[in-house]
Amino acid sequence: MSEFTPTEDLVLEVLIARSRLGESLWTFSSSATKPLRSLEAKGLVQVMHGVVERSVRASLTAEGKKRFMALPYQSPILKKHADDISSYLDGIGYDPNAGRMIRTMFGTGS
Repeated sequence: MSEFTPTEDLVLEVLIARSRLGESLWTFSSSATKPLRSLEAKGLVQVMHGVVERSVRASLTAEGKKRFMALPYQSPILKKHADDISSYLDGIGYDPNAGRMIRTMFGTGS
């Protein structure tokens, strides 16, 4: 069983994605207050009042960032298409090491 409810998982995914894009705060509908408060009690997010009615803002705490953003991020699309990208780069005569580097980074071959 997951330590988080499905809604808590979704809230965490949103905050992690927004943090990766450089946005430290994200606004949620006040209907997300319960899962946000639960994550706040676990020390993973910080919750504050929203700037518009019926909204709350949240951000990952240092502990939340440490726990969920410590590993290098791999885009699911890039990971899925790493072999195609590296073959394309090899085919157009791009830096000969580029294709090999992509395959190595995403564990799709050597």
